[in-house]
Amino acid sequence: MSPVECFDRERVLFHSEDCAVSVLYPYCRDFGTHHGQYDITESDSLSHPPGAWGKCRGYWESVPCAMQMLPEVDSEQYLVKFPLVEFSHLFWARSHSNGTKPSFEVDSTAESSSVAWSPLESCDWKISTTIQKISENTVYKRHFMTARGMPPRDSVFDCPYWIKEFDSQTHPIEEQGKVGLNGINDGAVVHLVPESVGLGNTLQCFSSTFDMPIVPNAASIENQNVPLRFNCSLSREQSENNSMMASDTVQKIVRQVEQDIRTLDHKVYFELPTLCDSDGLIAKYRKWSQQLYAYMLHENRMLCQINI
Repeated sequence: MSPVECFDRERVLFHSEDCAVSVLYPYCRDFGTHHGQYDITESDSLSHPPGAWGKCRGYWESVPCAMQMLPEVDSEQYLVKFPLVEFSHLFWARSHSNGTKPSFEVDSTAESSSVAWSPLESCDWKISTTIQKISENTVYKRHFMTARGMPPRDSVFDCPYWIKEFDSQTHPIEEQGKVGLNGINDGAVVHLVPESVGLGNTLQCFSSTFDMPIVPNAASIENQNVPLRFNCSLSREQSENNSMMASDTVQKIVRQVEQDIRTLDHKVYFELPTLCDSDGLIAKYRKWSQQLYAYMLHENRMLCQINI
């Protein structure tokens, strides 16, 4: 049992003895005691000693010091439990401002649990922005054409799924076995297919002479602060040169993300931006995204990666 922050509020992460994980509302109704600070775990239940409350599996079962169970909590689901799944060695919690159940599944990454692929390596940043602004970069076609030199080949947006295809090149491998960083990308052609499901769940698959999946996750922790994590894995069967090119691609992505961070940290949100016909499906994307937000709140149906 430990306190965590997600969806701009404090929550509690509950790990039972049978390895089940839950994300719960943190405060007890008696005098507002924080479950993550005082409760103890007993099997698959919580015990709340400060208020002398009995065990709980989402419902209060008993109050040992009371003559009878309080009617306002008897048979009532007292602790709000957020939908949660686990994959790629991460816990994913989901929240909707109106308590609506998730309408789509979280995509998993088979490579993360395969012995043929290396353990996940992570790069972390914290950005003063929102998931909405980060996600709009993925549909802003001109961003890839001008800032990245990667015009998208194909693009499919079928809410909440978004798939694109790009081609770029790696730096060449020089005779000494080092990656050439002379500013000329005349190495192998890299085919990139990013796939997104909703806001916060993305998979980027690179294929060339090497293969590499990257899982970039933007977590909805605070209203205007987003922890961004890139988890990548490499095939264990690749040659040394191919591994070097894959590592070079990761370094290139890191540089690009850090360039984007400067923009995102100082970017404002225009309700009615001036767009041209080559900018991509931003209007369609925004229209779909609006359903995820309560008025002036960012506690929504986004995904939240909880880093432990």
